[in-house]
Amino acid sequence: MDAAITGDQYGALERFVAAISERNRKALSERFLVPEYVIEEIFEVISDYFDDEVTITAPHRKMTFIPGNPRPPVDAYHTNAGTVIVDCLLLADGVPGEAILHIEFVDDSDRLHYRYIGS
Repeated sequence: MDAAITGDQYGALERFVAAISERNRKALSERFLVPEYVIEEIFEVISDYFDDEVTITAPHRKMTFIPGNPRPPVDAYHTNAGTVIVDCLLLADGVPGEAILHIEFVDDSDRLHYRYIGS
């Protein structure tokens, strides 16, 4: 991690993941300004990784590693454009999964921009 994200940004990340887990279209569109077609894409991708009944979460803020996984659970780095990219390993009922959420913070605010979910 070559960049640190603020507590407010981490809170936004947690709220975003909670909205995905709850399949909360209203929160995704109103709070995070995600267009409806992107929400559909998020839900489709999430269903490839997780069963509907699991609770998806971001790793706890103090979790710095996952045994057996060389990748940090949350990794943040600066881009040449001055934004901060965050890669977040998603947990299913507290268990690390394969899915990684990629988001971006454009400035020091907690305005989060969804990029994609991959593995």
